[in-house]
Amino acid sequence: MRHLKYEWEKFFSFRYFWFLCAVFLLFNLWNLSEQIRMEFPASSVRQLYIDFQEQPEGAKGQWLEEQKAKKNAHYTGNQYMEEELFKKLSREWIQTEKYDEYLEEIKERSAKMSGSIFSDEGTFAWRNAKVTPAAYEKLKGTKLSFDLSDGVIEATKADFTDLCMTILLMAAVYFLILDEKKNKLYPLLRSASRGRAEVIGAKLGVMAGITGFLVLLLYGSNYLFIFYQYGFGNLTRPLQSVTAFYESPFRLTAGQYLWMYLLLKLVVCGCIADDMDRTKGRDTGRSDSCDQHRSSCRISADRAAPVSLLCGRTEVYQSCGVYQNISAFYEVS
Repeated sequence: MRHLKYEWEKFFSFRYFWFLCAVFLLFNLWNLSEQIRMEFPASSVRQLYIDFQEQPEGAKGQWLEEQKAKKNAHYTGNQYMEEELFKKLSREWIQTEKYDEYLEEIKERSAKMSGSIFSDEGTFAWRNAKVTPAAYEKLKGTKLSFDLSDGVIEATKADFTDLCMTILLMAAVYFLILDEKKNKLYPLLRSASRGRAEVIGAKLGVMAGITGFLVLLLYGSNYLFIFYQYGFGNLTRPLQSVTAFYESPFRLTAGQYLWMYLLLKLVVCGCIADDMDRTKGRDTGRSDSCDQHRSSCRISADRAAPVSLLCGRTEVYQSCGVYQNISAFYEVS
């Protein structure tokens, strides 16, 4: 605990790191606002969906056609944008109403593919056609709820946030080992019987805390900003009610997806931070001989590979959006 307290106090003294956090937070929010600005105006979208949902259940279709016929650009102030916005709403509403038909279509397509003369029994394509209906069978009878999808979608499309997160994690690792590197304390720590393990354990604990803080700072700010712009709608509705996840085979609610997104981002970023911290600490403690340097590079590359794979396979937005049946083996002709 003494080492952990010392490492926290030392890290809090690095003002440049906290300055970087503020800068990247502002950059991230600016990028998010620019991303939204290129879409339909958030206030217009929100108001249109509110007005649509206030209509009686049996009169929604008629109201939609009447609004289209008026062509008065009431919501956006632009005729072309108004037409496109109504097309978007109409497409999403029809999609929600025909979800049972979509599930039946999956079953029919799979039956045709598995019985096709071009699908040889035992191949990956044949097995995929067999297991796909089973993946969606548990969703039969699911009642989708029409609501504004833009909030959930925009909050979890975070490529620029991922970049900011990676840079800040690298900065955190750098500052975490800066003191020992400047004062050349690593050789002394390596010679101590327990000092090295305790210090490294304390640094890993601090790095885990910093990673959690950065995830909440960047991705949490995305959630708050998007919630202010669009809202998230009914968080208890099935995930398939969100248009980007219409083809998802998972029984999740929109709220569960948002929590899972944050949790998996935390896990992935924690793995990356741990890899950076261990590798950097090991490299700093080594001598500068060419053989040892090459050995260190090989170890770093070996550790980076599974972390990169983890990042790719836990891209929550893509993985939850569609059904993916992946073969672990290639069939070589």
